[in-house]
This record gives sequence, structure tokens and C-alpha cells, in this order.
Amino acid sequence: MSYKIAVKELKKTWKHSKILKGKPPRVRQGDIFLAKLHDDLDELFPVVVVQTDKLNRLGFPSTIVVPCAKHKSKATELRHPIPSFRKVKFGPLTCMIDSLRMVNLRRLKNRIGCINETEIRMILKKVKRVLGRDPC
Repeated sequence: MSYKIAVKELKKTWKHSKILKGKPPRVRQGDIFLAKLHDDLDELFPVVVVQTDKLNRLGFPSTIVVPCAKHKSKATELRHPIPSFRKVKFGPLTCMIDSLRMVNLRRLKNRIGCINETEIRMILKKVKRVLGRDPC
């Protein structure tokens, strides 16, 4: 089965799935959303979308995100502060690179901003290092 046919079949399956009701939010790489990451907690956490826009446009029901802490910390291999993002409600954010995860688009509630191109490149570089895909 070719890649295009497989993607078409997946889209049909997802389109008719009873789990995914309503229209999911449109996401782009670098967007910051509030997301419900845990079933047992009602709290929403900020996350940064790191999945490429090419995959985001295909209509998959999930995306890859990096959760953020609602405080500022020093930059390390596993943490990346976002100085360019200012939101009164949250203050500074710190991306937790080691908590990379895939979430269903239904868990993304509100888009609260986006980060610039330089910041997303730095985050992706750290993600590659954590996954062992980039030499130190």
C-alpha cells in the first residue's frame, strides 16, 4: 500500500470516529495552547506545538507538543525558557524538553500565543539531542 493511499484511509477512519466530535483547533508549529494533559486533573497546562506544519496540515487527530512550566528557569539541555512570550496570566514559561508527548487535538483548549522562529529552532535542537538524533 502506498503512503498516499494509507493516509487517505486513515483520514476516512478519523473522520468517522465517534471519539473525535466537533472541529479540532488548527495548529501550527510554535503555537502555544492550554491543554488538558491528564484525565484525572481539570487543570490546563501550557504546551508548545513542535510537530511540523506539513504533518499538522494532513489532518491527523493528534500533534506532538512540549509541556511548559509556569515559571522561569535557567536554560539547560532539558529546559528552555521562553523570554519572547509574555502573558500576564502565566508570566514566563519554561519548556520541559524531557516531557515531550503526543496529544489528541481535542485536548487543546485555547491558543494563547506563539513563539518566534528562533525559539522554535532552539527547542527542536534540544528535542533532537534528547532523542539522540543530533550530535552534541
